[in-house]
Amino acid sequence: MRRRMFIVAGMHRSGTSYLANVLNILGLKLPKSTLSGASDNIKGHFESSKIVSFHDDILHSLKLSWDTFHDVPGDWFYSEYAENAVKNLTEIIREDFSGKGPIVLKDPRLSLFIPLYKDLSKILDYNTYYIIPIRSPDAVAKSLFIRNKISMVRSHLIWLNYIFNIEKNTRNEKRSFVFFPDWTGDIELSISEIERDLQTKFPNRNNRSILESQFEFENHLVHSDGSPSDPKNRNNDIEALALKTLVEIKKIAKDPDNKKILLTLNKLRNKFYHLSKNYESFSIEFENKNHREVNDLKAQVSTGEVLAADLHQQVNNYKDQHDLDSQQIQEYVQQIEVVNLQIQDKERQLLDQQSTLDELTDIVNDLKAQVSTGEVLAADL
Repeated sequence: MRRRMFIVAGMHRSGTSYLANVLNILGLKLPKSTLSGASDNIKGHFESSKIVSFHDDILHSLKLSWDTFHDVPGDWFYSEYAENAVKNLTEIIREDFSGKGPIVLKDPRLSLFIPLYKDLSKILDYNTYYIIPIRSPDAVAKSLFIRNKISMVRSHLIWLNYIFNIEKNTRNEKRSFVFFPDWTGDIELSISEIERDLQTKFPNRNNRSILESQFEFENHLVHSDGSPSDPKNRNNDIEALALKTLVEIKKIAKDPDNKKILLTLNKLRNKFYHLSKNYESFSIEFENKNHREVNDLKAQVSTGEVLAADLHQQVNNYKDQHDLDSQQIQEYVQQIEVVNLQIQDKERQLLDQQSTLDELTDIVNDLKAQVSTGEVLAADL
């Protein structure tokens, strides 16, 4: 029997991790290099760290990232790089999923590379099934803004890019759409509908696994709520297009072979390409304007820094002059103190001399008195 590979292909923040967890409970094998939980996904991502890194590397080489609203160039999938990518992914899957049981492969970035997985399915001789979780673009946008600070309009463009890539590249494949978080309301019914759409059964489906799946779902971990409103009430064409696309996706999920709906989706996809190009042109113009304004501000800041440096130099000069004046005053004070000490010393010397003079005067006066007395005695004689 050919090995079965179940691919969870969905936009970020659309319940892909919870869905992969439920599929694991239902008996599908997770990769060995499963990523652990994080603040934005406490219970874990249930995806291969090797495959996530590989997808990021390809996107980086194409000058894209996970939050792109641009397609991977169509001709790239026919290039030597794509051929090597398929070989490398094939080896990663062989290493990450040992044994022969059915496996579940999940990474939102995978939605941009579905043609690669079609090729590797042939190489590995796998029966491949696509389970596609869909969430309201408004709810996804709110969640992306909280986690990544991505604008609402850009988030709707990213959502559209992922959804159109998934829908276009899984036509004529065995696929099932599930709408998050609605499908978690009756998990047993939802699993039955997935099995019906894919025409296959999960190996570990029983009452216990259903209960465990329900237990794993925690409503408070749903990343932002967002009920879609009427597209007519939207202020911009991009958000209105996302809501129209959601309506058509719900229709095709119920009526997979309806050519009219598929044709409508084609038209909506073409409109998306047109709007995304306009948005990119506007973004480039806006970024150039911001770049010019930033450069002007930098020039103003630079001028301000020069003025500040001049003022700082003037302050330092004033301070140096003030310090010099203070030093001179201090020297003058010290000189005055020296002169005062000298004056005090002279005064002491004068006082000493005055005291000596007074003593000499007293002696002279005594001598004068003695002379006078001698003259009187001489006269008597």
